[in-house]
Amino acid sequence: MKRDKRDIIIVLIFFGVLILSGVAIIIVQLSLNAYHYSQAKSAFENSNYDTAITEFRKAGAYKDAGMMISKSRPLLYEQAVSDFENGNYLAVQKKIPNTDRYSDLMHLIQNSTQKEMYEIASECNKYLSAGDNFIVGLKSDGTVIVVGNNRNGQCNVSGWRDLVAVSTGALHTIGLKSDATVVATASKCDVSDWCDIVAVSAGNIHTVGLKSDGTVVTNGDNRVGQCEVSDWNNIVAISTGQFHTVGLKSDGTVVATGDNHYGQCDVSGWTDIVAISTKFFHTVGLKANGTVVVAGQNNFGECEVSGWRDIVAVSAGIHWTVGLKSNGTVVAVGSVNNRSKIFGWHDIVAISTYDEIVVGLKSDGTIVVCNLHNRDLHDTVVNLIRRKSVPSLADVSGWQIDWLPMLMRKYEQKPQQ
Repeated sequence: MKRDKRDIIIVLIFFGVLILSGVAIIIVQLSLNAYHYSQAKSAFENSNYDTAITEFRKAGAYKDAGMMISKSRPLLYEQAVSDFENGNYLAVQKKIPNTDRYSDLMHLIQNSTQKEMYEIASECNKYLSAGDNFIVGLKSDGTVIVVGNNRNGQCNVSGWRDLVAVSTGALHTIGLKSDATVVATASKCDVSDWCDIVAVSAGNIHTVGLKSDGTVVTNGDNRVGQCEVSDWNNIVAISTGQFHTVGLKSDGTVVATGDNHYGQCDVSGWTDIVAISTKFFHTVGLKANGTVVVAGQNNFGECEVSGWRDIVAVSAGIHWTVGLKSNGTVVAVGSVNNRSKIFGWHDIVAISTYDEIVVGLKSDGTIVVCNLHNRDLHDTVVNLIRRKSVPSLADVSGWQIDWLPMLMRKYEQKPQQ
């Protein structure tokens, strides 16, 4: 009998503890909800509607949080329109997630000036890079995601941290760290002593780094002079080809060194250039007025870009050229059998191409991939020589590259004009 009473007491104590724990959790949750609600109200009263919506969401069903979200959204949209009219494009981008008029804001973005779209595209191109049957993406926390062919260890980036830019070559991946040093996947690519680097570019079997003083450093194969850059200065951008290197100078002119068998280094007459891209047998330059110039092989029409307008980014492939327009759509010329797919892309903020693949980063952070030769993405990454299957490039469907926080940090670091 005594034992039965003791068991009953133990059960009652157990349930009592459960009830008290539940009450404690409820009290803590209510306290958190009250805190977030208070923060939201303060933000709302100070016209910080973006923060207000975020905090009201955290407050859950506390008081009139739901009603306040509905009240804040149109006010946030009005602020976004005002930001746009004042030329503060990045502020418009930042407000997109918390407004219920996404399509309207995207319409504003797509009608922003070419210069603003160029600035966005030039930064976002550092966050996504296509290599030889592999793709690398930079996440907002400074880590790297990768999928595809890893037979040379080019996808061994799991330990990388604090990255601000990535670049891929045929057989290796390069990462630029926030402390201006560089990491590489290839053991023969010795960049351990590089410092004060502001941009990197991975070529076929050589690597190039741009220093903060406008000079350039290189590492790797130099059989045709692709690493002869010691006399370069005032460089603001770099791009590496298979056996050549191209540099953009601060005055809008371009220099090049290395293999020139196809005329891919014939860029001495270019002026007013704001971006460059090269991969194999031709070099592409984006002019300040949104038009494009090309030098090099034109066997497949890859240089037929005279009709292009409103371009904000360019990417050179093997036998094709891809351009990103200011309205977020994509154009391509050359050996491209699958144009209809990329011509249907929209809301693109960055592009990258290598081998048969074109990769696009969308404004919502998702990734789109297209094989230019009509092959299925699952077949594209099969090494046709060795018949060795590797992870499918179609696996990027779950990727999310939150480019906006990275971009905002970049612009916040810039000195005020």
